[in-house]
Amino acid sequence: MMRRLLLAFALLLMAAPAFAVNPDEVLADPALEARARALSAEL
Repeated sequence: MMRRLLLAFALLLMAAPAFAVNPDEVLADPALEARARALSAEL
């Protein structure tokens, strides 16, 4: 039972970063937007 809870908790923690950024968000400065996208691609 404890293993299942730990596994579920670990899976939730791993999925949390997926909700960190809204894909509709765009920076007003095109240069900063391009830089942010390049950094994101590297990660």
